[in-house]
Amino acid sequence: MSMNRPSESLLRRLPEEVIALCGVLYLLAGRWSYARLDPSLSISQPLYEPRFILVPAMFAALMLTWQRGARPVNKDRVTINRIALSLVVFLGYMMTTALWCHDADFAVMKFVELMMVMLAMLAFAWALSICDPERLRDAVFRYLLLLCGLLALLGLRTIADARLAVLGGGPNVYGRNMCLLAASCLYFWRRGGRAWLWLPGVGLAFILVILTGSRGALVAFSALTLGFLMMSRRRLPTTILSLAVLAIVTYVALADSMIWDAVERTFRSRVIELTLEKRHDASRGELFQGALDLALQNPMLGKGLASGRAFLGQYPHNIFLETLSDGGLVGLSLLVATFLTVAYSLSTHEGTLDTTCLATFGMLLASSQFSGDFYDSRGVFFFMPLIVVRVTQSDGEKHPPLEPAAAPAS
Repeated sequence: MSMNRPSESLLRRLPEEVIALCGVLYLLAGRWSYARLDPSLSISQPLYEPRFILVPAMFAALMLTWQRGARPVNKDRVTINRIALSLVVFLGYMMTTALWCHDADFAVMKFVELMMVMLAMLAFAWALSICDPERLRDAVFRYLLLLCGLLALLGLRTIADARLAVLGGGPNVYGRNMCLLAASCLYFWRRGGRAWLWLPGVGLAFILVILTGSRGALVAFSALTLGFLMMSRRRLPTTILSLAVLAIVTYVALADSMIWDAVERTFRSRVIELTLEKRHDASRGELFQGALDLALQNPMLGKGLASGRAFLGQYPHNIFLETLSDGGLVGLSLLVATFLTVAYSLSTHEGTLDTTCLATFGMLLASSQFSGDFYDSRGVFFFMPLIVVRVTQSDGEKHPPLEPAAAPAS
């Protein structure tokens, strides 16, 4: 009977592992298409995009989980459902704005993407309600560490004079993924210690963020670091010392190397010369002003879904301004109400919250102010129900197995 315990434990963890893997792949895949690997495939075929397969896979795993016997008691279920409901109201209204859009083709594409964001968020919120939420959170960061680590290795192989990116994606996306790599390293450092194992990953992620030349990713990485420090009050001196040692060791290890030369060149051209000296903002100021002008034309309801693409030729690259231009004050009020719901849930939470998870959410929110549209900001919605999952052990302590102990053999 004891020989069956490992397999039983694996089967008990399988639903969380499958849902976490599908959720992380959905978070990282974006609009990626298999046509990038095989040009003979049609880019317009939905089945050739992993995101159209991953979301149904999450629901399939959830249905199997629902059928199994005993489920863990989740004390945060009410809070998770409250956040999920507020997101459904907001995303549902934004999809409704397609009724008064200017360009139906753009609006249909955006409608489908918002529907996918809603379904993925609901699947994950459901998973947090019927699975072991802490084990699911651990699995999410484990797969983020694995997959973003693989992307980091791909990036190291392609360092050149151009801005760093891999698999046909943009530098901004790659920079955000490297921020997620840093977040996952910080998560496991906080949970289990061993700074010597996890902090080098943070240093590598920071180097790769600089090499992307993405100023939005640099802001996001800064938000992650500052958020992590602000929420490390109990161990702030140790945390600052560890990060300072990491910075010194990284510099000593890379000084006079090809990688460091590329870092200096990219930082000088993108941050010092382009941003500070030339004050170039990649047309963000024009897009922000254009979004405000669109919102003023129909303040209450906005100009309809995908109005930025229809009138400005580009989305505003700011989640709040895109909401205002597409959905007006009604949409903006619903979005603000969603964040207020999250803030209320955090302020009234009776358990201990995971500080690294909160810092990751702050990083994703900061990134959404300078880069991407609603779909690119899916990480913000993905993490909203996750950050209210309580911690059963204090930070830095090793967790015992989360599954209940097996009954003694008769």
